[in-house]
Amino acid sequence: MVLDFGEGLPVAIPERLPTFNLRAYLEGPIREAAEVFVNGLRAGVVWHPPYTIDLSALLKPGKNDLRIVVGNTAVNSMAGRALPDYRLLNDRYGERFVPQGMDNLQPLESGLVGRLRLRVIQHH
Repeated sequence: MVLDFGEGLPVAIPERLPTFNLRAYLEGPIREAAEVFVNGLRAGVVWHPPYTIDLSALLKPGKNDLRIVVGNTAVNSMAGRALPDYRLLNDRYGERFVPQGMDNLQPLESGLVGRLRLRVIQHH
């Protein structure tokens, strides 16, 4: 029994890539990662293709409890809030950094955005 979160969707690669680029040009069905529990036991974590996890060892006949905990991004935590007041830190240690690009921070899509399916895989 495999829990399948769906496939990732390719994203167009820009003509001019930034100098420093760690972006995966794939939008996954989970934003950003999911930890899966079956009957209170940790089945594993899903965050990259293939977006599946084998639940066979943890499932029992009859009713089972499935819990999925999805991790969000720091951007979503900060979006829509006032910027932190760094005045006390700056007074004590001097200005060590200047927050950049935080004025119009927009939340990103998050959670389970794909179609979740439980599939039976036949082993030969």
